[in-house]
Formats: sequence, structure tokens, C-alpha cells
Amino acid sequence: MILTELIAILKYIRQLPADKTVKTVRLPGNSGAWLFFSYRYLFLGLGKEGKQIMELWYKEPASYWEEALPLGNGRLGAMVWSGTKQEKISLNEDSLWSGYPRTTIFPEHRNTTGQARRLAMEKKYEEAQALLEQNVLGEFTQSYLPLGELTLDMVHPEGEIQNYRRSLDLGKALSRLQYSAGKVNYVREMFVSAPDQVMVMRISADRPGMVSLKAGFSCQLRAEVSTEENRMILDGIAPSQVDPSYVDSPDPVIYEEAPEKKGMRFCAVLAIEPVGGEVKRLPEGLEVSNADSVTLFLAARTSFNGPFRHPFLEGKPYKEPCFRELLAAQKSGYDRLLERHVKEYQQYFNRVCLDLGPGREDLPIPQRLADWEKDVDPGRYALLFQYGRYLTIESSRETPDDDPSRETLPSNLQGIWVGANNSAWHADYHMNVNLQMNYWPTYSTNMAECAQPLISYVDSLREPGRVTAKIYAGIGDGKSETGFMAHTQNNPYGWTNPGWVFDWGWSPAGVPWILQNCWEYYEFTGDTEYMQTHIYPMMKEEATLYDQMLMRDNDGKLVSVPSYSPEHGPRTAGNTYEHSLIWQLYEDTITAAETLGVDEAKVAQWKKNQADLKGPIEVGASGQIKEWYNETTLNTDENGNQMGQGYGHRHISHMLGLYPGDLIAQSDEWLAAAKVSMQNRTDETTGWAMAQRVATWARLAEGDKAYDVLSKMVTSGKIMTNLWDTHAPFQIDGNFGYTAAVAEMLVQSNMGHIDLMPAVPKAWGTGNVKGLLARGNFAVDMAWADNKLTEASIHSNNGGEAVVQYANLSLATVKDSDGNLVEITPVTSDRISFNTEAGKTYTITAIPDNTLAAAPTGLKVTKIKDGETVLTWDAVKARTEVSYNVYRQIEGGEWVQVQTELKATEWTDTDAWDVLGTLKYKVTAVIDGKESEFSSEATVDDCRNMIGMIDDQDERIKYTGSWGNWISQEGNYGGSVKYLEDPTGTETAELTFCGTGIEVFSCTQNDRGKVEISIDGEVWATADTYSATQKRQAKIFSTEEHKDKTLEYGIHTVKVRAMGEKNASASRDKVELDAFNVLNTEAARVEKVEVTSASGMTTVSKAGSTLQMKAAVTPAEAINKGVTWSVTTKSGSAAATIDENGLLSAGTANGVVTVKATSKENAEISGTCEITVAIPDVTAQSEIIEDCSDDKNSKNPKITWSETGWSNPYTGEADKHHGGTKTETSTEGAWFSYTFTGTGIKFYAQKNNTQGKFTVELDGKAESDAVLWEEKSGGSPQQCVFEKTDLENTEHTIKFTAATDHGNINVNIDYLEVFTPAAASVDKSALQAAIEKYSGLNKDDYAENLWNEFKTAYDNAVKGMNDDKTTKEQADKLAADLNAAGAKLEAAEIPAPTIPEDAKATVMGVTSTEATVSWTKLPRAESYKVYAVEHEGTAKALKAITDTVPDNAGEPVTTTETTVRFTNLKPGTSYVFMIVGVNHNKVESEKALCSEPFTTVAAADEKAPAQVSGISVVKEGEKDVKITWAPSEDPEGSEVTYIVYVDGVIVSESDKTEYTLKNADESKGYSIRIVAVDASGNKAVPAVINLTVDDWNAKTVVGVEKPADLKVKKGTAADKLDLPKTVNVTLEGGRVADVLEVKWTTDNYKADQIGTQTLSGELQKKKGVKIPDKFKTVTINVIVEESEVNPPQPEDKVVTKVEELTDLTVEFGTSVEKLALPTEVKVTLDNETEDKLSVEWNTDAYKADEAGTYELTGTLQAKEGIKLPDNFKTVTINVTVEEKGGEVDPPQPEDKVVIAVEKLADLTVKFGTPAEKLALPKEVKVTLDNKAKDKLSIVWNTDVYKADKAGTYKLTGTLQTKEGITIPEEFRKVTVNVTVEEKGKVPPTSGKEEGKNNSGAVQTGDDKNVWLPIAGLVAAIAVVAAVLIIKNKKKK
Repeated sequence: MILTELIAILKYIRQLPADKTVKTVRLPGNSGAWLFFSYRYLFLGLGKEGKQIMELWYKEPASYWEEALPLGNGRLGAMVWSGTKQEKISLNEDSLWSGYPRTTIFPEHRNTTGQARRLAMEKKYEEAQALLEQNVLGEFTQSYLPLGELTLDMVHPEGEIQNYRRSLDLGKALSRLQYSAGKVNYVREMFVSAPDQVMVMRISADRPGMVSLKAGFSCQLRAEVSTEENRMILDGIAPSQVDPSYVDSPDPVIYEEAPEKKGMRFCAVLAIEPVGGEVKRLPEGLEVSNADSVTLFLAARTSFNGPFRHPFLEGKPYKEPCFRELLAAQKSGYDRLLERHVKEYQQYFNRVCLDLGPGREDLPIPQRLADWEKDVDPGRYALLFQYGRYLTIESSRETPDDDPSRETLPSNLQGIWVGANNSAWHADYHMNVNLQMNYWPTYSTNMAECAQPLISYVDSLREPGRVTAKIYAGIGDGKSETGFMAHTQNNPYGWTNPGWVFDWGWSPAGVPWILQNCWEYYEFTGDTEYMQTHIYPMMKEEATLYDQMLMRDNDGKLVSVPSYSPEHGPRTAGNTYEHSLIWQLYEDTITAAETLGVDEAKVAQWKKNQADLKGPIEVGASGQIKEWYNETTLNTDENGNQMGQGYGHRHISHMLGLYPGDLIAQSDEWLAAAKVSMQNRTDETTGWAMAQRVATWARLAEGDKAYDVLSKMVTSGKIMTNLWDTHAPFQIDGNFGYTAAVAEMLVQSNMGHIDLMPAVPKAWGTGNVKGLLARGNFAVDMAWADNKLTEASIHSNNGGEAVVQYANLSLATVKDSDGNLVEITPVTSDRISFNTEAGKTYTITAIPDNTLAAAPTGLKVTKIKDGETVLTWDAVKARTEVSYNVYRQIEGGEWVQVQTELKATEWTDTDAWDVLGTLKYKVTAVIDGKESEFSSEATVDDCRNMIGMIDDQDERIKYTGSWGNWISQEGNYGGSVKYLEDPTGTETAELTFCGTGIEVFSCTQNDRGKVEISIDGEVWATADTYSATQKRQAKIFSTEEHKDKTLEYGIHTVKVRAMGEKNASASRDKVELDAFNVLNTEAARVEKVEVTSASGMTTVSKAGSTLQMKAAVTPAEAINKGVTWSVTTKSGSAAATIDENGLLSAGTANGVVTVKATSKENAEISGTCEITVAIPDVTAQSEIIEDCSDDKNSKNPKITWSETGWSNPYTGEADKHHGGTKTETSTEGAWFSYTFTGTGIKFYAQKNNTQGKFTVELDGKAESDAVLWEEKSGGSPQQCVFEKTDLENTEHTIKFTAATDHGNINVNIDYLEVFTPAAASVDKSALQAAIEKYSGLNKDDYAENLWNEFKTAYDNAVKGMNDDKTTKEQADKLAADLNAAGAKLEAAEIPAPTIPEDAKATVMGVTSTEATVSWTKLPRAESYKVYAVEHEGTAKALKAITDTVPDNAGEPVTTTETTVRFTNLKPGTSYVFMIVGVNHNKVESEKALCSEPFTTVAAADEKAPAQVSGISVVKEGEKDVKITWAPSEDPEGSEVTYIVYVDGVIVSESDKTEYTLKNADESKGYSIRIVAVDASGNKAVPAVINLTVDDWNAKTVVGVEKPADLKVKKGTAADKLDLPKTVNVTLEGGRVADVLEVKWTTDNYKADQIGTQTLSGELQKKKGVKIPDKFKTVTINVIVEESEVNPPQPEDKVVTKVEELTDLTVEFGTSVEKLALPTEVKVTLDNETEDKLSVEWNTDAYKADEAGTYELTGTLQAKEGIKLPDNFKTVTINVTVEEKGGEVDPPQPEDKVVIAVEKLADLTVKFGTPAEKLALPKEVKVTLDNKAKDKLSIVWNTDVYKADKAGTYKLTGTLQTKEGITIPEEFRKVTVNVTVEEKGKVPPTSGKEEGKNNSGAVQTGDDKNVWLPIAGLVAAIAVVAAVLIIKNKKKK
């Protein structure tokens, strides 16, 4: 049976390709065995060298162009469809474009551009844009075109097509198709060769004569097909012009007949070579019949001859090269061509290998994409990464020096693959991210040569770009190298002028941006010569352009005008996008010039200009990187206007200084701000934009966030079936961006060092990469496990200094290619530098893992009353007790620890006052005395005043996913909704609120889906937002409807999740969110709102007046008294605005406005107040006539409309249209008219290139047309298209009739503006000024009689101001009366402010340098002087504080508020605040109001100790090495300890300045690091000691350490001199010193001679050490002194031995005080007597509540008459703490004693078996001292066990005490070895031969056979082969 099975295998193997197909074969027979095998590879998905299979494969042919698979060689492109009945190959050639060299720039535009720039400098941005759009912008550029299609109609035997498989092998750039037809197996292989410049295909069958086909060409362009012999020729011409696909053009493809306007010539030639069979020429192509196999060769060329030569008139020969290339290819043959192709291709592709985990290569690509969210296939990420590299190599190749015919253009928007004449955006070169992104991966993924076409192309733009600079910037003469300019769209013909729409067409900063790509060629390769000749000239010229083009603003800063942030927002004088790029241009050009040593004067100018640039980075009020310099909060200008499209916009142009630039990384503040900006841009957008986000998040070191967006690229449909990226539509830049972004997650090098694993996500916990390239031409290999780097290799291609960064890298070991330890210099603890030699590899290993414990998660901060915030967070799981520390930051200041040692996961901050401003919090966990990383910072969710409606735009709502904004829809609450067009089921909206219930409002409609609503993590309901008709503000959920559930008053969180589901009636699953309504059934509800002005005025007379409004909300006990302010025009032209605080700005036009305050709790409750604007010098006013009714649902009834043709008002894009609507018609002759009384009228509409015009009649007479057409697309809203003034102030009728213009009939109306004379107004400005001056005075500050007199005058003034009958004379009289009464009031003496008994000053928000004081308002105090008075902080100093300000108090802070924050206090200093009230007459209070005393926080110790120095390395004996060093000084005077690492492992932590390396192995090197650490945990950079083999082998003395001078007292005998017995010597070539004995000569010593005497000694010989003559003698100075120098006294006894102490074992929880530590220790003296010395124990290391053994150290205390040598000064004792629940049982007389314990059997378990599933024995047999047997229970410690990591773990168990049995210490522990199998393997099954089942295969836990042992397979195959040979012989 086995033989039958093996024969089946062999038959199947015959059908397989010889490379990589991995198959699963179901064998016949009863065994049911599955055999997995590969004809070449041993493991699924891995090659013979362990490389992953990089293959795309499919079960079906391509059904449309984007499903075909791309091949290319940089110039020729092919899309392979792999149909069985018909093969279709879409062909491309990278130089085949429409058109020819031409320009549409006009010299007369020079003045226009200058005028536009001046307007922009005056902040007239819209005028500047309009001027440019009318006169400057260009025409359509040219299109990249398809070459044609090769079709092969296949002839097969009858039968079903089976076993279909098409694939693309990225490792060989080879397309392959295999299938069966009938009983014939077919294979097609195809590649496009770069070395031979041909496309090659071979078609074969496994039966002779079974290949038959018909070949034909087709072409979308003008072309002819001819045949000759076995060749087929396609010869054509490209069109002169192709209009873009998004322009409505009646004739988009244009062929001109004039030679000077003709397009490019092209041809493709196919040659067919069959093996067997015949080739027949047909009219339409070639036919092959009955061949064994067929090889097809194709060559293609165009007449393109560079950017400046006409391709028709001056074109290159294009046919002859095709024939030449074909002949050479046919001569070489298929196999040789394939060999050359693969070898040439792999020299690029094989440089980089990425392994992120096993991939599901057994699944086709569509299934791997569909299963992406299951996340069981990490190999997909590596596949997509390598696919981007593949596409780069296939679409952009360098030109070999010896073969210019292989020159290629850069890859365009679609690489080199295009399927239609009118591809999106012409498939051109877009330089506003797209072309740049195409080349982002070329350098970091080690394909720098592929960037050469880009550099050559950019250089080709210089010549035409100089003309563009002359015309559009007024710079240069169009010829000299004074600067070149290009914009967004480009083509091969030197097209550099702007596009036809300003929004994207004007972008001169695209050149500095693309030059970053060019400069990086030098940064990565270090090729100075190439940089000097090819790159620097371009950069220098562009920098010179900006030297002339930048303009100075009013602040003297240089700005680029007009600036525009692609592709949204305002036009400004400078912005972050352009200035970041200009800064980088200057930065790189300066570096280049200084590297080359040229252009010194220019460098000085460039540095000055760079320093003078506005910005380039500014941080806004929301903590964000400003995108525009007049931005305040996110996407909002200083006037509150929205800027740009905000969250949903695809571009992140203001982030270019972060990636790919270097600017933002220069500042931690900018990096933090960049994170804010990134958090406020959607993740899900176009494919390329998501790739850009991934790379940008990677630069922020946010690996998990980068991974999240990376995954969403696939799950949100941005990756197509053939793995191409889509915008949509297809755009290849996203593929390149993906690859670059992944490389950026793995390695970064832009900041002068190589940063390893800067953003590797948790999901890629284990992996490796080889060959990534870092700047400086360093190739980087890495391997990591458990998200920690295990090894890295740096291959130096150029030599020079390598600077490398990773956590704790200064403690790692670095070795060169020869295995030698490398001397490193620690730059920081995480960064090292070392010198490299070109060609050598430097390997980094032994990297210590000193990472902190993971931070707490889930931190939330809520506030429900002033002064308190409540913090909650998730508990951290740990084996031991966890405590928590809380840190707080006030207004972006320092982080201060505000709480420590919390046991709970909740804390209330009672110092969280509103006046402190913005508070942020972080939390850490403390485990085993070590503090974790910080949690993510959390801001405060203010849950006060939440009762009532919460609009969808409220910042308290937290959205996840790509929610869009729909603004200015008055039918929705707050005029807006959030929406999801295509929810994925993961998007949420979350609100934390304080109340007893919640309601959710949406806009329901017939295309809406379902949402899930949960509260506090519990799902409450599924709400269906479908309705047959639209319903706005529809309540879709309310807790009130769920009577079975209740919410207590307090903090809750509601989450709305879009489910991505719908009911059967709904057409889509779209979702909208309008608002929440917070309920509180326990609170008083708002009943009434009354609105007044603070001054009492309801009329203003001054232009530009402001008026503070007030809203009184009743009842007083209502919780949410907040209101929303709004203002509308009631009559006239008045157009007031009002801010969120109720400050009304009345404007300059007269009329009446209605101010409205709407309750935030209940939108149905509001109050109003009418304000009259009556400015005396206004002579005219206007009124707006909207196109729609008040509810916006129908047309305005005041306008007369024709009966047919008009639609209802359009409410989309509401922010573009006045009043939120426009009304449209596409019916010619439709009309509207309006009758008005006035002196003029204006008509406003939206202009566009799709619009027509109106004919106009006024009072029955024809007027000029109102033209709505304009050239640009996109539309210009609210444009005045008709205006008539100077009419008589009588009744008029105007009529507008729709008419055709530019072929368009579409027209629209936005609004009309009617002008009328203004009624004369009385000038009350003097009266208004008096009221404004004296409003707000306080009655209590003045004498009663004076106040009453003043109040009468004030009330009369307000009454007269508001009365429209008041004359000017009356108004002036009232003003004079009020001014007089006010002056009298001011002149009167006012009593000094007093300090009431209940007055209080509260100190809050104390940090090291800041504190806030807030106090009770003092009577009659108009202002205050606040003193921060220092005091000593002692009890005496506190008693001495009085309410009188001391003379030395310093300068006060003066304020009119009752709160002050001091920001310049001294750290760690005691203060008291003293507040003095000052009245209107500047009289101060006699006493001061004093705060409670307080002390500022001590300054944090952030300074590390000095690096360890003074290192000495000395041999001790034969095997030991002693290292000593000088004590490290700490700047703050802190105690310093030292950590010693040997080969990355901590071997010592103590305060000693020495360490001995025991039993050193002289055959190896040692990497030693010493780190000084202060008491605050600050660590110095390590001292580095590399002990090499050379150090050990050094034998010749080259230096002797001079012994220290010896001081003795007069009379000390020679034999009593304490001369050193040894000295340290230095050995040649080694770092290690040795120790030699010395024999001293004392013959010349005189004991009674005072002074210095020099004694000599002779070094004694030592085996293996050579002592040169000059080092044989050593000397020492002996200083004889009169006084004693403290040698041992004759009567002193010397300790020679210390008693060994008995170890202790104690119960779990025994405190230190209860330890029975000995108080005395027995010692032996040198006279052989014994004594006892006291001992003082250090118990710091002891932990009573943690089982284990602790070594405690005691210090012996000196005793008179006894000398204690250093080596006997300390003693140690081991204290063992029992496991919890254990007992310490000394043997009782009756107890039996354990004398032996049974050995336990080891265990082997499956990978992933949890600890609780281990079959560990619960008992063990023991033998007692009476020979009896018993059993004792075991408690196991499984902490070391790891279920998900293969290996053997030694687990320890503790025997449990049993009554009557004593367990000696040596028997208390038992062990068992637990082996975890490799993943996929299992332990042996019982009952059978170990590791085998009946069929001989390894058996899994579920009895399935997964692998046949390789040796068995080989042997079996040999048997089968032998049997077959025997059978064949018998047949013969």
C-alpha cells in the first residue's frame, strides 16, 4: 500500500515545476495520511535558505485590467491576464506619450504674477487667486498611453479546464500559468528582460504537438499590423493631444495632420519560435499549429528623443532597434535569456529579505486579502513590502554606462503600466506627493540605482523651468542658472508651467520637494562625485531661485507668496507646507556646498535666508502644528473661520517636515504637536495618503498606530486583487509608499544616526530583516523576538563612523567581521558610535533588556465639580502587589508627581480648579519597587453642564474611524451631522457624560443602516436608522424607553458603533450621527431664558460697536445654565456676529438684529433681545434675498419662478453657498424674476466650467448677460455675475432667463442683494461712549448719596440711548450729565478696601516654580497687589507671619482679577501669598489677606552622575581580573552606585568602585560596561571596557605603577615597614595589567632619620611574563615623621578568622524586627585567642512578604585593642523566607525526619499548553528516618514557565509540612523539567513507539499526520525508483 502511495506522489511530482510549488496530496488507502512536500523546498513557505516564498497566485484568470499581473524591465511593461482560451498581454513602453514639446506660458503674464504676489502680501488672497486663475494658469498636459495588446487565442483538446493556477514570482520577476485541458497539462512562463530588452514567453505542454494558437495585435491608437515570416509588427503613431478623463470633452483624442503637430511614432515586433509544428501567416496575425512548445519574443520602441526634440520631426529610429533586439534574443534562446534576466534582477531584489512571521502561501491572494482582519497571516505584510520593491525594479532602472539604449524615464502615476488613452490624471508625473512617493523606497530598501531615472528627469526640467521662472516669478532671463520653476503636473517634454486649476496646478514648492529625493541619493550612497556633478547643481540653482523669490512681510520674515497647502484651505503669504520644503532645500544645499567646499558666499546667504524664514514650524492653540500661520485652534483662523477641509482631508502637507524631512524632529515640542495634528486627520483616505500616514506615524515612533493604518489600507479596500494600490482609481504611489513606510518602521537614519526598530508594532513581535540601507551607506540586518532586538549587523559599504541607536545599546557587545571586539563610544545610554572599515560587517549582540514594565492603560479623567477630578484606570496584573503614582501637568508646564503609593485604581484630585487651566494626567505602576513606563496622558472630560443636547461637533465626543462632516444643514441640530458612507463595523462615537440617561439623534433615510448602542460597556440596543423618507433630528435611542434598566446619577460612557449592516429595505448601510441628549431626572430643568445687555443699551450709534449680552436662566437651581448665542438680521443691512461668551459685534451697517440665547439643556427654550444699529453717517443699506424658503426645503416664494425647470434648493456643500443652498436648472428658457424698491441690485451664483449663462431684463429692457461659465473646474461659489447700480429709488422688476454658453445650459442662483437708501440716524456716539465708560461700577464702593445721584444720570442716559425719538441735543445733554455725575463719583474719596473675617485666599496647583492663589473679592477693591513672600518654613517662621506685608516682600503682581498664577518661584522654597486690595482712588487696604503657607516642589534631579573614569584593569592570580575605578561625582551630591555588565548581563550592583571578573577565559573577549547611577535613578553613559584575546596574550612589561608613598614614625624598624608585596604592571598591547611580586632592599634604610628615603625593590619573575631591564627595578618613598602615623600598636591583636554564621529560615511575613539575627560574632585573633565583636546588620534587601533567600550583610564593630583588617570587616548570613502558608518546623522529639525524596518524571507538552493545564504531580513519595514511606503535598511555582516559547523549563515545588514529619531544608524543594515542543509539533502519544503512529509519521494531538521525515521520504523514493527500474528491465 505504501508503495502505491509513493508511486502516486512521484507521478504528481513529474507534473510540478522545478522550483517552488508546495502541494498537499491526499493519498489513497486506509491510512488517511496527509503528506506535505515540496519538490525543492523542505518547509511550507520557506526556501532552501529559509527565505519566504514571495509569490502572488490565483485560481482564476484576470477579468479586468487591474486584475492582471505586471511585468516590466523599467522601459517595457506588460500586464498578463492569463486566460486559458485567450491570453491577453497589455503592452506599455515608458516613453509613449501623446503630444510633443510645447508650452502655454505667455510673457505678458510677468506683471500678472507680480501683482498677484503683492495682493497676497496685503492678505488679499482671494483676489490674488482670481488674478492668477484668469491670466496665468496653463492648459492640459500630455498623457501616458498604452502601446497595444497582444492576444493569443489558444486551441485545446476537449475537456474541462482544471488545476488552474496563475502566479507572479517576485523572487524571479516571472509570470507563470499552469492548467489542464482534457488530459494535457499546459504551462506558460513569461518575463521581461532588462539585459536583453525583450519580453519573452514560453508555452509548453506535457504531450507532443498539443500547442496551437493564433497571435494578434490590437491597439487603441492609430496603428497598422503586418506580418513577415514568423514575425508580427505593430506600427503606429500617438495622438497630438489627449484631454484628461475628468473633463467633458467632445473629442478628447486629437490627431493633427501638420507635421509639426504630429505625435510620436512607435512599434512592437513579435517573433514566434515553435518546437515542432508550423507557423502560418494570417491577415490578422500569425498561427501556430501542433507544436510541442512555443517561445515568443517581443521588442518595442518609440521615436521619443528626449524632452526638447520633436518626436515626429526629430525622433529617434524606432523600428530597427526592435529587429536588432529580437535577433539577439532569438540567438540566445529562452533558457539563456531567463538565466540572464534572473541574475540581473536578483542583484537588486535579493539585497533585502523581510520575515515577519509565517505566511499563508497555500492560499490564493484574494482569500489572503479577504481574511486580512483575522490577522493570521503576518507574511502578507512582508509580501506587500517586497511587492513595492518589485514594482520599483520593474518600472525604473538605471542606464548602464555601456548601453544608453536601456535608458528609462521615471515611474509615473501608474508606474509604467497603463490600460487606456485617458487614464486618471494623464498617468503623468505629479509633483505634489505622487512622484516623490514613487521614489521613497528606492534608498531605504537598497535600490539606489533605480533612482537614477528620476534624478536625470529632474535635471531635464531645469532648462524649460528657467523660462517658467522668468514668466511666473519674474526671475532671470530664461537661460542663465538663476533658478528654475516647475509645478504639479509634468511630462517627458519639459512641461513646467502651472496646471489649469489653481487648487492643485500652482505648486512651485514641488521642486524643493522632489530635490529631497535627489539629495537622498547622496545621503544613502555617499557618492560625492555623483552629487557634485548631478545633484548639487540642481539644488544650488533652486536655492538661488528662492533667494530671489521670497518676500519680506511686515515682521521682516521671508515668506513665499502666494502659498497653498495641497489641496485645500486658503491662499496665504507663506504656510507650513512651502516653508518646510524651502527650509529643507536650504539645509541640504548648505550641507552639499560645505561637503564640497564650494560657494562660501552663497552658503552664508542661504543660512541667513533659512534663519529668516517665517515659521517654518509654529504650534497652534490646540497644540497642533499650524498648517497656516494665521491658524489658531485646529483648522480655524483668528476670526473663527474654518480653514481647509480639516479632519477628512487626504493631504498632510504640513507634516512634510517630519516625513520625509528632518525639520520637525529637531524639537520635542514640535514632535508632540505633530502627533496632535496627525490625530486630527482621518486614518482612512486614499491609498497613497494612508501610506504617507504610516511613514509619518513611524517617524513619531508610534509603531502600533502605524500598523493600524497599514492594516486599514487593505481592510478599507485600498489594495486591489493584484495588490496594486488604489486612490481610487489605481495609482501606484501607494505601493511605493507602503514599502517605504514599512522600512521606516524598521530602521530610520534621517537624524544622523541609525535608529533600530523605532516603530515595530507589537503585532510583529518576532521577525528579521536583512539588507535595509541607512544613510552613510550602511546595510542593516536585524533579528528580534518578543518585540526586543536580539541581534543587529551593520555592514559598512563606505567606511567611516557608524552611529547606532536602540534601547540600552551602549551596554551591548559589538564585534567586527573577524570576531574582534570593537571599541565604541557611548553617545547616550541608547546610542553608540564606532569607526568602521569599508567592506566589514559589525555585529551587535548581548543587548540587555532593561525595559520598564508596561504602563497602566485605560486612564480616564472626569470632572463634575470645580476643584475635583476623578481618575480611573485599568489594574496592572503582576505576581506581587502593585501600587500607582499619579503625575499632573498644568497648562503644558512640568509634570509633577501629585500622588504616590496608591493601592486602588481610582483617585480624586482635590486641587483641580478651573482657574488652573488645562490639566493633564499620567499614571505609573510600581512593581517590586520599580516604576513602570508612563501611561498615555489623559485630558479632563468636563462632565458639568452636560444636561441637554450635545452636538455632533462637540469636542467631548471621541470618534474612531473615518467620520465625515456635513456642515450648515439647518435641519440638523447645530447645523451639522457626522456621517459614514461605507461603515466597516468598527467605527464608533463615544461620549462620557454625567446624568441619569442618554438619547441619540440621527438623520434617518432609506439608505441608512444600523448602529449598536452600549452604555458602560453593556450593549443596550441595536437601532435601525432606516426610514422610507428623510427624518432629521430623529431620536433613535433613549434610555427612557428601557424600563428594565436604570442609570444612577453619575459618570457614564455611551458608545455608538456603526455596524455595517442594514435591513432588507435599505439601499445602503450609511450612518449619520446628529446629537446626544443627556438626561438628568433628578435635576431642576430650565424653564426660562431672558436676554439683556450688560449696560442696558439696546441701541448703538458707533460703527464697529461691541455689546456684552447677558442671559438670565431660571430657576436658579437648574444645573445646566449654559446657553448658545446666535444673532440674525431682523431688518436693514445690519450684519452682527456674536461669540460664545455673548459679546456682540454690531458691524458697520444699520438695521435691527435679534440676539438669541438658547438653553443648552433644552433647545426649545430660548430668549431674545433686539439691538438697533443706528450709525449716523450710513447712507445706504442692503437686503439679502435668498434663493430658498426659510426652512430651505423649497424655493423662495418672494421670487417669481417659471412653472417648469427649477429643482428644489440644493443643500449639499452648504458651506459654499450663502444661507447653505443654491437653486439650479438645466432647462433652457427657465426663468425667475424679482420685484423690489431700491437703487441697485446684485446677483450671486456659483461659477464653473459646466455652467452656462442668464440673459437679463430690467424693467423690460435687456441688460448684459450674467455669465456663470469659467475655465477652471471645481467651481467658484458666491460670485457676483450681474450688478446694476444708480437706479431711481422706485419699484423695479428684474428677470433672469437660462441660456446656453460654452455648450452648457446648467445655471444656478445663490442669492440677490438689493440696495436702498438708509434712513438718517441721530448721532448718539457721545452718549454711547459715556454709558460704556461708566457701566459696571459697583454700588458698594461708593457713598450712598453720590451713588444715587450717579444712578439717576446713568438710567436716564440708557433710556435716552434706547429711545429712537431722542434728538442729538438731548443725547449730548444726557451724556454731559452722566459724565459729570461719573466724574463726581470718581473724585469722591472711597474708604480703603477691608479684609472681611470670612475672606479666604486659597493656594492651588503648586509645582517647583509655579503656584496659583485665588481669593475672595474684597469690598471696594478695584485691583490687587499680590506678594509671594518667602519664609524659612520652620514653626518659628510660621508663627512670625502677620497680615502686614514685610519690607523685603519684593515686587508684587498687580491684577484686577481675583486669581494670579506665579511662574518664577524658587523650587523647594516656603512661601505665603499676601493680597492687598486697592480701591478706585489707589488707596490700599491696611492689612493683607494671607494664604496658608506652602512649599514649592523640590526641583527634580535630572542630572546624571559623571561617567566612570580612572579605570584600572589588573590580573589577580592566574584566572581573575580585578577592575577598579575612581568614584563618580553626582552634580547634586547624591550617593552613587555602580552597575557592572559583562557581555550584556548585570553581574554587580553596589556602591563599591571595584569588580573582580572570576575565572576569566583567556581564549575569549569580554565586553564590560560600568554605569554610575544616582539616588534618583539618573544613569551616566557607561564606561566601556573591551577585554580582547590580545589583552590576555600580552606578556611583555611596558610600564610599572609606582607604589604610593609610605609614612612611618621615627624609630620604625625595617622589618616593621608595611612595604607592598606586589605592584601592578602594564603589558604590551593589552588592556589588562598584571601583578608581580617585588623583593625590597632595606639595607640603606635609617629608622631614626627624619625625611624621605627611597628604597629599591626588584620585580620577581613570573611564568610567561618578560621583564625588560629598564622595568626590573621599582622604588618607593618612605617618609619618616616625628609624630605617629597610626600603625598597629604592639598591644593590638589582629583578627585572623571570623566564625561562619548559621543560615536562618523564617515564616512568610516575618518582619525584620522578628529576625533572630546574631548580635555578636566570634572571631579568632593572631595570638590564637578568641573574642566576640558586635555586628550591625543591613536589612534593606529583606522582603518579609516575598518568598526566597536573602543574603544580609553585617558590619563588625571596632573594639579597643583589636585591629580589624578590611577583609574581615563584614559578615553575611542567608535568610530564607518560606512560601506563604509554609511553616518552619524544627524537629520535635516525636517527629519523623525525611531522609529521601522520590525523583519526579519530566514532562513534555504541546506548544501553547497553559500553566494550569500542566499535569504536575500533586504529591511525592518520601522516605522517613524510620524507613517508612509517606506522601507529601507539593505547591508548584510556575512563574518561569512560558507556554508560547519552545524550550525546557525547570519548575520548583515546595513540599508542604505534615504533622509529625520534619522536612530538612535540603529536601524541602523538588523540581521537574517541563519541555515545550516547537510550534506545530506535539509530544509522543502513549501506547505506540515514541513519536510515531502506525503509518510512521509524526503524530499530532488530534491524531493527524503532518510531516513525513525527510530521510524516510528519500529512502521511500529510492525504493520506488528501484522497483520501477526492475519492472522496466522485465519489460525489455
